[in-house]
Amino acid sequence: SSASLMCCVPFNAAFSALASGMAAAPMNWWWDRHVERHNLWKCFRGPALFAAALERLATLDGPGNLRQLTNDAEAARGVRVLGRVGKRGVCVWVQDRRSTWARLLERKEDAPPEVKDLELRLPALMPGAYLLRFVDTWKGEDIGELQNLKIDEAKDGAAKGVILKCPAFRRDIAVIIERLR
Repeated sequence: SSASLMCCVPFNAAFSALASGMAAAPMNWWWDRHVERHNLWKCFRGPALFAAALERLATLDGPGNLRQLTNDAEAARGVRVLGRVGKRGVCVWVQDRRSTWARLLERKEDAPPEVKDLELRLPALMPGAYLLRFVDTWKGEDIGELQNLKIDEAKDGAAKGVILKCPAFRRDIAVIIERLR
């Protein structure tokens, strides 16, 4: 329905703000006339889940120790990668650049085709055990099973980056890597 498509208007803004480390995500001006009326609160599950993971990462590493992540290597694949990275985790939003509100609402086009076989190259993390989650940002739920990820100590002393193969997705996906205690 057009009401559920309206979720996409604030959606990219919310994720780009959170993933960029802004102080807050933008609020929907029409919450009372549109979000409440059409019960679109479910559209905020994904951003809320991502914000909670960012909060946990900032608590572990200290908010001043999180670095901005933008990854130009994936730009050739037509995706935008934004996120925050610390020594103990990563929160990344990967967006298909073709997924815009104008495409859906103005031009009334379908969602772009799936992005498949995307490999992400992420910065090194401290050695240890981690939990890896791929999140369907529109539904606010995990895609598939949570995965254990082990980061080994580098033999030559150089930090090893993390290379992940993303599941196929439409529009966008979140990647959350959190250190297990």
